[in-house]
Amino acid sequence: MKSPIPVLLLLVSFLPTLASAGTRWSDGIAAVKVIGQPDFTSNAGTNTVDRLSFPEDVAIDPVTGKIFVADTGNNRVLRFASYAALTNGAAAEGVIGQSDFEATGGRNTQDGLFAPSGVYVDGAGRLWVSDKNNNRILRYDDAATLPDGPLADGILGQTGYGVSGAAISQTRVWNPKGITGDATGNLFVVDALSQRILMFADAANLPDSSPASLVLGQENFTGSGVATQQDNLFSPTAIALDAAGNLYVADTENHRVLRFNAAATKSNGDDADAVFGQV
Repeated sequence: MKSPIPVLLLLVSFLPTLASAGTRWSDGIAAVKVIGQPDFTSNAGTNTVDRLSFPEDVAIDPVTGKIFVADTGNNRVLRFASYAALTNGAAAEGVIGQSDFEATGGRNTQDGLFAPSGVYVDGAGRLWVSDKNNNRILRYDDAATLPDGPLADGILGQTGYGVSGAAISQTRVWNPKGITGDATGNLFVVDALSQRILMFADAANLPDSSPASLVLGQENFTGSGVATQQDNLFSPTAIALDAAGNLYVADTENHRVLRFNAAATKSNGDDADAVFGQV
């Protein structure tokens, strides 16, 4: 099992320009801002408005620039101001998954979370959360302006709110982690313990508990075997999409990254197109 990441987030000075052509980081670059801790040498995890406990993912709202953090150990997602407005140790401006900044209990209700592991904000400002221990994906519309403790607006991977059992099927997930989406509204989810990636086409317009439309890493929606082959995964963890719609998968136990070209056009169980980290 991989070690938990530190209970802080470090931001480097030219973060807002990373997408610029030709931008390069130099080796050993120093961070210039930190959130989740008051300074660069503190690391105590706790559950206040300005602290984190074992954060596992971060997403930027492309509409407002606000920062969303999966504060996994506190069973919540915190919303912070945009990069330009942040100071070291800044307080969060909103909390999702808990009613306030002191509560930490994991829950499978419509307003609760239990070990959220992945966050993604789409082009319309919707927040998508991989609610890992509840075996579901939740959607929150207009996430940049939500009050504390909001109800989710949609659910995938589970039969409804208030249930959390895992299953390997076209409509269920088991320990979802990384999550991302493309420009046309397709949502990709790492279904970690099912050893696969699921795609939900036009996800924002799907009814609750809708089936996935594509599976990668398995031949069909009921398989969950592990292997080190071109069409298999072993404990996938994180995913990312580039501007061309190519999907990159951190295939953790196989110690590699796989690339699936034009992922949304693939068929179930298709081979990866490239491998990094192995010969």
